[in-house]
Amino acid sequence: MKELFWKQLRKLEIKEFNSKEKGRIKMKQSTVKEFCVSDYRRTIKLEYRIYFALIFLISIPLATFTWLTCLIMNIFNSKAKANEGIFRRAWGHAQVITPMIFTA
Repeated sequence: MKELFWKQLRKLEIKEFNSKEKGRIKMKQSTVKEFCVSDYRRTIKLEYRIYFALIFLISIPLATFTWLTCLIMNIFNSKAKANEGIFRRAWGHAQVITPMIFTA
C-alpha cells in the first residue's frame, strides 16, 4: 500500500515538474513574441513627437514675447538684427529641448 502511494506521489511530482517547465518555456516564447524592436522604436517615436508638440506649444507664448520685444527694439534701434518669426523660434526651441530630454 505504501509503495503504491509513493509511486502515485512520484508520478504527480513529475507531472507538476513537466507542466512547470512547459509553462516556463511558453512564458519565454510569449515574452519574445511580445517584445519587438520595431514596436519599441514606434513607441519611442510617438513619445518623442508628443514631447516635441508639448514643448512647441509651451514655447509659443515665450517666442511671442521675444518677438514683440525684438520688434520694439527694432523700432528704437535701426541697427538691430532681423527678427525671426514666432513659430520658427518656437520650433527651434522644441528642436533643441526635446533631444536633451531623451539623451538625459
